[in-house]
This record gives sequence, structure tokens and C-alpha cells, in this order.
Amino acid sequence: MEKGQVNSQKMYQQIITLFGTFNSAWSSNPAISAVISTLSSLFGLLNLAGTTQKNATKGITQTRKQARNALIQMALAHSAAGISYAASIDDTTLKGNSKLTESALNRANDIDLVDVCHSLYNLLNPLAANLNYHGANSATLLAFKNAADNYQPTSQLPINARSAKKSATLNVKSQITAIETLLKDRLDTLMVQFKNTNTDFYEQYMGLRHTSHTSGHLKTVSIFLHIKTGASVALQNAEIKLTATKGAKRNKYSKADGSMHFTRLKPDTYTITVSLPGYVTQTQTITANTPQKLTVNFVMVAGTGGGTTPTGGTTTGTTPPATA
Repeated sequence: MEKGQVNSQKMYQQIITLFGTFNSAWSSNPAISAVISTLSSLFGLLNLAGTTQKNATKGITQTRKQARNALIQMALAHSAAGISYAASIDDTTLKGNSKLTESALNRANDIDLVDVCHSLYNLLNPLAANLNYHGANSATLLAFKNAADNYQPTSQLPINARSAKKSATLNVKSQITAIETLLKDRLDTLMVQFKNTNTDFYEQYMGLRHTSHTSGHLKTVSIFLHIKTGASVALQNAEIKLTATKGAKRNKYSKADGSMHFTRLKPDTYTITVSLPGYVTQTQTITANTPQKLTVNFVMVAGTGGGTTPTGGTTTGTTPPATA
């Protein structure tokens, strides 16, 4: 699979795992149950297509090379036998027709190589009884013919394997398209019902969905914040100060839904302070050593003063896989 497809595959697995964790929140909902059942089935098909794609050409090239090399060596051995016999009877025509070179055989394509081998066999087979003292006989000629006959389907293996890989690649794309359609058209909308009733479930799901659109090209750190009260009421216009250990500073204010984000950050340790009149100022420190997307939740408490990592505040992140 391509890197973006691998990231999508991992995201689907994380979604399935997330729904396992929050099973009690949705298991009695038949609409969601049907979607998760379909998602699990499609995910299984995607994994199968990915495995087929990966293994389609594995080992085939080496098998073909070995068969080709063996056929060439047999052709050269019988060529030498024909030349030797021709020289013993002073037959220049037979000598010329028997002559093959390794370089020419190596340059020949598969079809031409098989044709050359068949021609040499047809030339020497009637003379099998005379070749005993020159390094060939009827048994070696038969083995030579069989090797040439069997090489034709062997030479087609890479073509067949590439065809299988192409089919699996198309299947991977098809399964990803089907899963994305399922998530976008059905599960994303079904999850809206948990936005206020089960905020952690909703936000973790949406965090994974957001990552699916960015992680394939992720080269920097992105931090997404959600600011709310203990009753899950979104807080607008909360001042957010972000300070990096290496000196970067940014200030923003939360939107009506209590969200805000910082993007294009370098890997570093960041201190995030959220303040709003009438609420205790809260601070969280997070470290992102690699390019990744982080979701940080702040649960604000009414009052004055300061605090660090309030109860209910959470940080989740997704790190892209290391480049192979």
C-alpha cells in the first residue's frame, strides 16, 4: 500500500478499537451497530487485499531468474557438444548451426531464448547417439527440451504476478473508498449525537477522522484544542497562549464551539495556558518529539486563580509511521 493508504488503514483500526472501548455508549443503537458491523467487514477485506498486494510478486522474480539461468547453461552445454561432434566429422554447417554464446543468450528475450533452445534441440536430437562422447545424449537432450517447454509458463509468472498485484491494488482502493463513504455518509453524522452527551467519545472519534486527512503528508506538529466546562458547555473567547521551549509564542481565542488550533509547529515541548474571566486559569504542558497531530481538552472550573492539567483534561495524539 501507499503511505496514505497505510495511514488510512491504521486510522480505521483505531476507530474500531475506539468503538470497542466505548461499546456501552452505542451498542444499543441499531443504526450504529449496523455501520460498525459493515466497517469491520470492509476492514477485513481491506487487510486481505493489502496482504495479497504485498505478496503477489514475492519470490517470483528470483524463481524466473533461476529457471532462465538453468536453461541457458543447458543450451551452452549442448551447443558445445554439437560443436565438438561437428568438428570430429568436419561438418562446418553443423558447427555453425550449433554455436551459441552466453552473451547472446543473456540478451535474448524470453520468447527468443525458448525458440533458440528448441531449434538447437531439433538440430541435435537426431544425432543423439553420436553425441555420447561429446557431453550429451538422448537423456540430456530430453531434459533440455523439457526445460525449454517448462520455461514458457515460468517466464509468464512475473506477468501473472503483476496482474494479480494490479488487481489487489485496485481492490485496496475500492475498499478504502467504500470505508470512507461509510464513515462520511453515515458514521460521521451518527456521531454528532454524542457531541454533548459523551464528549470524550465524540472528540476522540473526530480527532481520528481529522488525522486521516492530514497524516499522509504530516511534516509538522498540529495542536487542536477543545475548551469546555465540566458540564460540557463550550466556552468562547477563552484566551489561549502557546509557548514553546525553543521560544515560539502564539496567542489565539477559542471559537463559539470552544475549539481552536495551532498548526505548522515544530516538534518541541509546548506550554498551553487557557484563561477566561470567571474561570480558573488552566495550564497544560505537552511534548511532541515527532510530527504529529494532538488533541488537547481543557475543562474549565469556575473561580479565579491558576491550575495545571485540570481534572478531565486530556491529551491525545496520532504520530505518522516512520518512513521506511
